[in-house]
Amino acid sequence: MKFKNILSISKDSIKKEKDYPILELKTVMKKDLLNSGENDRYSDSSEKLVISLTSEINELENLILKVTKVFNETQEVTSDSLNLNIYINRRMEIYPPTPRTEYIE
Repeated sequence: MKFKNILSISKDSIKKEKDYPILELKTVMKKDLLNSGENDRYSDSSEKLVISLTSEINELENLILKVTKVFNETQEVTSDSLNLNIYINRRMEIYPPTPRTEYIE
């Protein structure tokens, strides 16, 4: 998978060829979705574009809603059929196993 086909989004930033504030989501995502391989800095097509979301679990729903809203708005202004491919990254907390205790009589 080429890096240009990945759009990484977190709660407050977007990573593409450089970092963008989350307020630029509509602009950056629209360029990726509608690029069709014209500009080498953006995705080859919406079919190849993977939107990678990184968020804490309690913020994930809001981030997904933002992305789907921008996707739907972009879909409305084009006659092409677009794909939305979302990959969810989440930091997983791994806790050590509880120690075994032995009972002595």
